[in-house]
This record gives sequence, structure tokens and C-alpha cells, in this order.
Amino acid sequence: MISLKITGILYLIPYQALRKEALAWYADPEIQWLVNGIKTAYSVEQVKQMYDWQKAHGDLYYIEYGEKDRQTIGDVWICDTDFAIVIAPDYQGQGVGTAVVQFFKERSAQMRVQEVYSYNKGSQRLFEQAGFRKLVNGTNYSYFFQR
Repeated sequence: MISLKITGILYLIPYQALRKEALAWYADPEIQWLVNGIKTAYSVEQVKQMYDWQKAHGDLYYIEYGEKDRQTIGDVWICDTDFAIVIAPDYQGQGVGTAVVQFFKERSAQMRVQEVYSYNKGSQRLFEQAGFRKLVNGTNYSYFFQR
């Protein structure tokens, strides 16, 4: 499996199979609220279905952290019309999201984030600081970046 190095301690690993760490993120009510607008945990089957769909419609990676004993700390999905990122709570606010977004920005002529909930201030800050243009999408927002 080929990993993509983002920084000296951050890597992207192409999705091959469901990892147990992902189950914890998608069972966390706060992450579910911020990312999916619900506070209900995803079942193992729902996470598998989501990942299978994402893999079939774009590029899906796990985010790993560490020099030697790397830990899986998030996931990221990108396709022509959307971009999604989830980072484990213990690693939020430490520049992981910024590094991952920057990595993809450098390799893409344009990127779009379909929906960021109005109450998800962290994601709004991430995309605005990365130079994305904020667009009103009903009561929520979408973001667009183009070179």
C-alpha cells in the first residue's frame, strides 16, 4: 500500500478496509453533528456503506499521524464535486486539517466542499483560512477554491 507523505508526521493511506478507529469517530455524537448533522451513531454497516460509496465516487484516504508507530486519526475524501474531512477529537485544532487541505489544494485546479453546517465554526475557519470562497447554501455553506 502506497502512502502519501503530507508532512514529516502526517500521511495519507488509500482506503483498503474499514479500520476500528473510524467506528469511534462515526459513533461520536459531536463528530456526527458537525459532519452529518445528526447525533446518531453510524453502525458498522453504515460506515462500510459510506466508505464503499466514497471509494467508488472519488479518492478516499485514512490520515495517519506519527513517525514510526503511526496512528489513524482521520479520513479524507475528494472527488470532482466535493471534499470531506474528519479528524479525531484529540487531533483537532493542531493543524492536521490545514495540512491535509493544503496538500490537496496544491494538486487540484479547483476544489468544492458541498456543505458545511452553519454551526460548524471549525470547518468554516479551516476552509476560509485556506482561501476558499464561502457561498450561502440555504442555511448552511458551501466552499469553493479555484486557482
